Amino acid sequence: MLSSAGSERRSRLRRDGGREETMHYVYILHSEKRQRYYIGSTWDLDHRLNQHNSSHKGFTSVGGPWKLVYSETCETKTEALKRERYLKRMKSTRFIEDLLNPEKNNMDA
Repeated sequence: MLSSAGSERRSRLRRDGGREETMHYVYILHSEKRQRYYIGSTWDLDHRLNQHNSSHKGFTSVGGPWKLVYSETCETKTEALKRERYLKRMKSTRFIEDLLNPEKNNMDA
């Protein structure tokens, strides 16, 4: 699995001369063909999804097309990486599906 998508530091210059950090995202992709999930983080969801669905080497090079099924917005890259690591440590399809369907969780309880 990818440790960190979009690892380059991105920022914009504010009008007052300070730096404005770009939001980062944690995302989950799903492959219908492989019935697998992929967890990553990035600063540009559209660009990263296009990379996953283009020809390249790596986990997502097979099983495409990959579909974005979940994303969270994080204020910093550090926050996004922490959340990505947490989700990857769960290593559970059930955990991911519960995250994707929180209403179902409440009905099962």
